[in-house]
Amino acid sequence: MTAEPIGTDHPEDLEFERWLAAHPRVLPKFVELAVELLDAGQTRVGARQVYEQMRWLYLTRAWSDGFALNNNFLPLLARRATEVEPRLKPAIRLRRLRRDRPVLAPLRLLGERSARREAS
Repeated sequence: MTAEPIGTDHPEDLEFERWLAAHPRVLPKFVELAVELLDAGQTRVGARQVYEQMRWLYLTRAWSDGFALNNNFLPLLARRATEVEPRLKPAIRLRRLRRDRPVLAPLRLLGERSARREAS
């Protein structure tokens, strides 16, 4: 089970691709567990729920190939899972990646800066 690489040059995407290539069991296991929830009658699947189940499996089965789940990759793994298994697309709600959100200064700080400028 593979999908095309994400296709961006963002460092996190490149790191994710390397990690996924080094741990080829991760994506199939994620998809398997998510589909198992769908087959059990769930209409929504929590990516975090599946990820934590994978962690539990890792601890109880002691995969010995240096496998480790990185929380930074969860959003990318969920996106990849919806690409390789179409049934997951409506079941896993994807949010915008943190890096894609606009960076806004808190309004309180902007007000304080304006007040300082006016006072000087």
